[in-house]
Amino acid sequence: MFKRVGFLSTLELLSKGDVSFVGVVFSTKISLCMRSSMRNGFLCCLFFLASWVTHVQCSSAQFEEREIVANIKNACQEYRRTFVPLHLFLSQERREMASEEYRKADICIKTKGEQYQCMEVVYPKEGGANKRVLCKNTKYSFAISADVVDVTMDTAWAIDDVYKGTGTLQDNLGLELYFIEVALRAPVFINHLKLDDFLESPAVRIADVVVNGDDISVKMNIADTTERVNDFHINFFEVELFIRPKSTGWLPYRYIHRERLPNGIFSREVTNSDYKVENGIAVPQKIVATIQESNREPWISEIHAFSWSSENPLTDKEFTLLHYGLPEPDLGEPRPGPFRYTLAVIGLLMITYALWRMYRQRKGGKQ
Repeated sequence: MFKRVGFLSTLELLSKGDVSFVGVVFSTKISLCMRSSMRNGFLCCLFFLASWVTHVQCSSAQFEEREIVANIKNACQEYRRTFVPLHLFLSQERREMASEEYRKADICIKTKGEQYQCMEVVYPKEGGANKRVLCKNTKYSFAISADVVDVTMDTAWAIDDVYKGTGTLQDNLGLELYFIEVALRAPVFINHLKLDDFLESPAVRIADVVVNGDDISVKMNIADTTERVNDFHINFFEVELFIRPKSTGWLPYRYIHRERLPNGIFSREVTNSDYKVENGIAVPQKIVATIQESNREPWISEIHAFSWSSENPLTDKEFTLLHYGLPEPDLGEPRPGPFRYTLAVIGLLMITYALWRMYRQRKGGKQ
């Protein structure tokens, strides 16, 4: 049966990528070559070379795909370990779909590990500005705000919310605090999802990898858009990552995600630029998000400009209400009552009496 499969037919199988069947054909042809003419022997050798090259290319492509994903995930972890600024300053412009104007904000983010986080936001407006602070420490989190005429003047703050406990700011004070994580970790996010966790999702399938010099593009399909990553639904059905390992590392300098909406396809493209090297890692200082909707021209929805500092160590007090001239909250912690004071006095008297008795006994023994 295999003897009827000619050399051209074998090449057709190779072009279709049917390496397994070609392997069977090759093993059969080896025995035929042993008894064939020189011409057939030459063709068999040529066939062996072609099948081997095809097999190596297939294996290489699969390894390259796995290697790319592993490099991206490792870069995410390294970024989180290395880029930990104490202060991060963010100039932000955001525009909602129905609005023609951008809402501007100047944001200062202060962090001291995971337990101390604070975001001070200034929203410019006609005749002054609205200031808002969202902050957490090891005992509580809080939100305060004020309307000011001059942002440089002392601010009379009003308390909006106070929450007891060490939960995340996002849990207590809403998604506005999500910008702390996004601003600090923008290159390791895909929209609202952590990139390395997203790549781990069983719903994500790599559809195509294209390598062109230092440019690598990775296209992924999402089988189930309701799959959860970091407690969020994925939502989009397709993602494209664009990477330049030699210049900006293995974190994407650009990505596009697409969603299916009732009125058509919605896509959002995010581009990181103006890179600065921090502790050996390339960190973008500018992020621009562009939205494309069906039957509408693309429009820029967000512009973020960053700067940061790792100087001037922060104190724990800077993450409390007291730092902003407000009294510390009553968290319902038990306070010493009269009965506790009575017990303390009785205990002290008993200790004093016991020491006095020991002193008398020793003095009497010496006499």
